[in-house]
Amino acid sequence: MRKKSNTIIEIIAVGSELLTPYYQDTNSLYITSRLNDLGLKVSFKTIVGDDHVSLLSCFKLALKRADMVFIIGGLGPTSDDMTREVFAEASGKELEFRTDLLDHIKSRFKKRGLIMTSSNKKQAFVIKGSEVIENRVGTAPGLWIEDLGTTAFLLPGPPVELKTMFESGVMPRMEKYRNGFSFRKVLKITGITESRIENLVSDLYPKSPEIELSVLAYPGQIEIHITSHSLSSPEKAEKMINPLIKSLKGRLKEHIFSENNEELEEVIGRLLLKNKLTLSTAESCTGGLLGHRITN
Repeated sequence: MRKKSNTIIEIIAVGSELLTPYYQDTNSLYITSRLNDLGLKVSFKTIVGDDHVSLLSCFKLALKRADMVFIIGGLGPTSDDMTREVFAEASGKELEFRTDLLDHIKSRFKKRGLIMTSSNKKQAFVIKGSEVIENRVGTAPGLWIEDLGTTAFLLPGPPVELKTMFESGVMPRMEKYRNGFSFRKVLKITGITESRIENLVSDLYPKSPEIELSVLAYPGQIEIHITSHSLSSPEKAEKMINPLIKSLKGRLKEHIFSENNEELEEVIGRLLLKNKLTLSTAESCTGGLLGHRITN
């Protein structure tokens, strides 16, 4: 994939469990954050179950519409782990067996005092033409493929494996695709409604595509996210949004309780300590939640 300013990036999270109300896809949030650090934006996010037909359709669509795709999960040893096999089919590639990877997987089990089952052998298959990304935590290697027209990363699903691999094996490879530098500031607000905030700051929404502002509502608080993008340096990206932040603070004044990603109870606790004050609570319906949040 050649470097360009409007790179179309897609993240695909694989796993039927992610289509239930019991599991959240936190991996794609992490990847999005790290890509944003490189000045890159994500255009599509897809969650797909462990089904051959669905996976094949999803992968083919991503290869058609995206310049770069990150596929998370489905690299394990069980029968429903088929990311590697189905992506090979979608891209017209063959799988090849790597004895060195099998030896590496065996050594992992040996170090842990475990016996490797025959099902783990499938993790030693890679897509022909791909480059292996070492898994320093688990047994499933990641894959990097650049000869498809679309650059593809196949990454393990367990968060600790994903993050370790992304930092050590993906970010260095992604540096050549860097599209500038981003800076992000979050203003946390309470004691005022989202609609009131909109009325107060609507004329401050940036006209420049290099600066983005969004207002997000959460239980008990509102957050204003300001993100800037500079092609030259992170310092310039930060400097770009300083006037906007100053204007927002002037409009919202005492309603802003944090601009350092602190929670409200953290701010209250710090103020109590600073002023040598104590706080007593008598709770019934909340079951001690207020006291717990402040002391915890």
